[in-house]
Formats: sequence, C-alpha cells, structure tokens
Amino acid sequence: MLFRSSQAIGITPPSLEILSKLGLEEEFVHRGVPIRDCHVHGQSGRLGCVSFREIPGAHRYILSLPQQQTLTLLEAKLATMPNVTLRRGIEITQIDQDAESVTVQGDGFTSTARWLIGCDGNKSRVRELIKMRSNGANYGCHFLMGDFIDHTAMKEEAHLWFTADGAVEAFPLPDGKRRWIVQAQEGSIPDFVRRRTGITLDPARQIDQHCFVPRRLDCDKLTQGRVLLCGDAAHVMSPIGGQGMNTGFADAEFAA
Repeated sequence: MLFRSSQAIGITPPSLEILSKLGLEEEFVHRGVPIRDCHVHGQSGRLGCVSFREIPGAHRYILSLPQQQTLTLLEAKLATMPNVTLRRGIEITQIDQDAESVTVQGDGFTSTARWLIGCDGNKSRVRELIKMRSNGANYGCHFLMGDFIDHTAMKEEAHLWFTADGAVEAFPLPDGKRRWIVQAQEGSIPDFVRRRTGITLDPARQIDQHCFVPRRLDCDKLTQGRVLLCGDAAHVMSPIGGQGMNTGFADAEFAA
C-alpha cells in the first residue's frame, strides 16, 4: 500500500467568501462536498448533531476538498495574473530592508519590493532571518489519519466519536471517499474504528495513512518593518477543523 501525507480538507464559509472575490467560489463548490451536519457520539450512543444549516450567509456548510485540489485551483488562478511570477526551488538566504523597500536574496536570486510577506510554513525561513521570537509546544497526543474508498451509508455527513479509548472522526471527501482520523500513535485505523465505533472498514479500501501531533506556535509579533508573517509562519495551531489553512486565507486577505 502506498502511504502519502494527507492534508487539510475543511474550507469554512468565511474562506469561501474570500475565494469568491477571486472568482473561484463556483469551481471550489463544484469540486467539493458540502458538510451540513456533524453527528456526535459518546461512549454509550449518539449525543446530538452540530448543524451548519442555519448559520448566516450564502454558505451554510463546511466544504470538504483535499488541499491538493485547493492548491491546484489557486495556482491555476495565479497563472492568469500577468503581474505575478511563481518561482520554485529558491531558498532565501538574506533579507535587507529600509524605510521604503525590502530586498531578498538567494542563490542567484535578488528581488526588491515594497513589502515581503512570509507565508513559508511552520519552519519559516523568513521568520528565522528576521529573528522573530516565537514559542510553541505540542499538545501531547497523536492521531492517525487515512483516506478510504467509502462504503458506509453516511453520505455527506460528518461523524465524531468520543470514547474512553480515544476519539474517532469521519469526514466525507469528493469522489466517493471518506477521511478517518483516530486518536492513536500507531496501528491499524480499521482496527481502532471497529473497536471504538462498531463500524467495519475494509483495509483493502484504504488509500493512505499519516500520523500527526497537534502543536501550537505563536510569534511575538506578526510584522517587523516591511516584513509580514502569514499562515503557519506566523501562528501554528491544531490542524483539526482546518484551522491553519482557513486562518491562512484570512491572513492573506488582511495583508492585502
């Protein structure tokens, strides 16, 4: 079996509003799965339902779309912008700034602009070069995450189980797939799901598996002179609920 790293899937209504300003809302909604109801189960049975059907705005759901597809759509939009150039494989080695501009340098690369926005992830090189102080820690728990060809009857519903042995989460994905997340450090996702929920998953339908440890990181400030930090470069939070990706969308809008 090929195991690949899974990524965020949940796009919240405020993020869809931001994407609509780029003309991307329709394509995102067309590709994704709208989650309108999230059913919550306890040790002895169903506890209730968290519904998004009555929230204000046009998007009364959480849109489920794998982050790989989100990146593909964003890069395609970027390619239509004549004043933007996407360059890969460049490592920035120096940042200099004055009252009017900031210059970045790398291996055979130099660029000067009015502002520099560091969106380069939780191991941010920009944050390191401007010597921005930060502090963080992990939450001391582990999760296994895997995508499966879905054979349950849950359709577009999300389900959460909270048991004495740990949590289990299940979210629909496009193309007839479902993401399962179990609170565990290692082992078989189908085994944990069966013991904690009574649901039987076919291991042959499993596509990938990834272990992650939720952690947090906060910077002393989000700006230094003409340099701004956004997304995980500025603040790392638990990936549960797609918080990091959606806050990154908001960061970009605020920066603009």
